[in-house]
Amino acid sequence: MSDRFKFRVWNSVTKQWLHMYKKLGGCSLYGETMLFGCWLDGVNISDLDKAVIEQCTGLEDKNGVLIYEGDIVMYAQESNLTASCTMIGPHAVIWNPFEARFELDGVVAQTMGFIFKAYKILGNIHENPELLTK
Repeated sequence: MSDRFKFRVWNSVTKQWLHMYKKLGGCSLYGETMLFGCWLDGVNISDLDKAVIEQCTGLEDKNGVLIYEGDIVMYAQESNLTASCTMIGPHAVIWNPFEARFELDGVVAQTMGFIFKAYKILGNIHENPELLTK
């Protein structure tokens, strides 16, 4: 679960991930260095007003890719995805501040990783919002 404290940042004006996400797969949090230690290399301070910071859930999808807040996923209740597995979704990964947990939007009171065991990332809410309208 060391990946649990990785973050990615989306610039809502330029419609791009800040450079470190694509290069490193996220930035780790070490005290106050998340923003000032790696994200700000070549970034204007004014761009931070337009930044959407998303945290890693610490979970991986079926391909070993880390799942972040804002990802759009399908899920199965089985622990291993097989050809006979029924995938449910798509749903956006959201943070529930009242329960302090990651959840799937539209799925009532289910903590990710507790009930649902297998995930497949389809995209994210920034680059692929149309996935949620299907």
